[in-house]
Amino acid sequence: MLNCSITFCVVVKPRDLRVQVVSAPVACLVLFLAQNCQAAATWTNFNSGFWKDGANWLSDRVPTSGSGATYITNANTKTVAIDALTSSTNLTINSLTISGQGSGANTLALVNVGTNNPLTLLNSSELKITAGGALTITNSALLITGSFGSGFNVWAGSVTLESGSIRIIEDPGVTNVTVKVRVGRTNAASLTINGGVMEAGTVLVAETPFAQFSSQGTIRITGGMMSLSGELSVGEGARGNGSVEMLGGQLQIANNQTNITRVGDDGVGQMIVSNATVSLGNMSVARHDGALGTVTLQPNGLMQLTDDLSIGRFSGATGAVFVAGGHLEVVDHPIWVGREGAGQLIVSNGLVQALGLNVAAVATNTASGTVSFTGGSMVLSSNLLVGSESNSVARMFVDGGDITVTNSSASAAIDIFSGSLGLDGGTLTVDRVLVPQSAGQLIFSGGTLRTKGSVVSNGLPFVVGDGNQVATLELLGGTHTFANGIVISSNATLKGCGTIFGNLTNFGTIATNCGVGPARPSITIQPQSVTAAIGGTATFSVTANGDPPLSYQWRRNDADLAGKTDSTLTLINVQATNAGIYGVVVSNNAGSVPSSNALLRVLVPPTIFNPAPSSARFSFSFASENALNYFIEYHNKLDDSSWTLLRTETGNGAVIPITDTIGLEPARFYRIRVE
Repeated sequence: MLNCSITFCVVVKPRDLRVQVVSAPVACLVLFLAQNCQAAATWTNFNSGFWKDGANWLSDRVPTSGSGATYITNANTKTVAIDALTSSTNLTINSLTISGQGSGANTLALVNVGTNNPLTLLNSSELKITAGGALTITNSALLITGSFGSGFNVWAGSVTLESGSIRIIEDPGVTNVTVKVRVGRTNAASLTINGGVMEAGTVLVAETPFAQFSSQGTIRITGGMMSLSGELSVGEGARGNGSVEMLGGQLQIANNQTNITRVGDDGVGQMIVSNATVSLGNMSVARHDGALGTVTLQPNGLMQLTDDLSIGRFSGATGAVFVAGGHLEVVDHPIWVGREGAGQLIVSNGLVQALGLNVAAVATNTASGTVSFTGGSMVLSSNLLVGSESNSVARMFVDGGDITVTNSSASAAIDIFSGSLGLDGGTLTVDRVLVPQSAGQLIFSGGTLRTKGSVVSNGLPFVVGDGNQVATLELLGGTHTFANGIVISSNATLKGCGTIFGNLTNFGTIATNCGVGPARPSITIQPQSVTAAIGGTATFSVTANGDPPLSYQWRRNDADLAGKTDSTLTLINVQATNAGIYGVVVSNNAGSVPSSNALLRVLVPPTIFNPAPSSARFSFSFASENALNYFIEYHNKLDDSSWTLLRTETGNGAVIPITDTIGLEPARFYRIRVE
């Protein structure tokens, strides 16, 4: 088997000739090839053995960079081991293929080679694993480099990273992503990360480039970290079924404005987040026509987006997000439920935070959105839009939990253009309720609605309660206009204080109180976000006015902190587990008011990994956090008290590579400061 850089070779001198006989479909063909055609390295031992032993390879040829492609594809079940005794010369190769034959399976195992001596595939090479092939990495490293190369292709079979690193990177100077990772292309394939770091550009899960294939791809992360500078597509192909299971560890995808994480791209995609952290930019759950996408957030899972979350992005796509626990945060951007396709958001527990929630709010006849809220908490700082002015199907059901739609300027609104919002339980607190046209309805059967202002002009009276369930409308000041009147049903209560315009019919209880009495607290200075180093001290404080006595209850991630009942919260010896969203509820006899949220970020000292000396250059990488400033410094003598700045980097949530030209210096020492 040969790997050649040209199709045909012109023979000039007899001593340059090399003969190789290969099989052709019809006849036997003899090729005369020049020296720049490289012979493949082929494993021929039918039993397990060591990579470094020439007796295991065809013609005793252990793979090197001078070899052609490397093949571990012969019959029988076996393990090819690369250990610490393997020469670095035999760890730099070209393309590598691992597969089995029949019921046999071939495994390449990198064990305790160390991360400073990686198995390296150069020259835009391809790592290809097909049916019966497997790769395991323990305390070792794999490096694939190139431009417009085939990259890391797990067509079938499996890859497992126990510890160490996998890096699939571009050649120096290449700014766009060309070397890709594919998991599941023709059959079922899996990539498992139990520890260590995997660094890559774009990852495609369950890609189906050929119409005759139906692929399945699974990425399972139980520890360690996957860091991507490009996109993640799950269910990339129309006949693909992809899955990402985040059961621990971290998944970081840099927000480069054009990066879109797609769960259900053209095919079927699923993502589960439990006891793990996912940080990314823009996300589509079911993106294109015919796609099906599902995301499930479970207890102790954190999913943080810095751009839009779209559920059912385009026409013909069907997506669903289930929040059964954990924390879903969309920073300064909205959640779209049925943006142009069909979307569902089901919240039964946990915390959802976003700028806004748009339920089938795009004026198109292809948008369909449904929100079901039965427990947990949702905090929106802008608007909750149900339906559009035309051409959409929007439904929202609230049966429990707490939804807050407020901001400091009291301009946040629930705006029901079309479709319906049904309140059967739980508490809904809002700055303004707007039902401006006949296509929209607020069906208030039970629970509590607390509002600072209301305008209902859809041609129907506003009815509080269904006559059976307990329902409470609490006016938090302001004006409330009901163009066709308001009806307080039996078992319903109107309380609080505000100005009502419209006829009021009462069959229940009127318990308004607009006289002089105790004033609910008002917060004049909100808690501020804090960044602290591990082992340091973090302090939050709040200043509030109101009739005494005032009481305080600090909270973390929407749960009360036992014994933390002062106006100041001080945390000493903070650890990474203290990071989260903090707030305080200030109360007196007239009521209570929650503060705005403050974030505690705990700085984890950056760890240098993947050091790679090469002649006059030295490179390494470190994992960054968004918006933190990193100062990379060095000096040439260990006892030198001064440090020289090499460069600065702003964290983007991904792994940042550093390369330094050392020159003739005999030694150089590095450190990274973070602020």
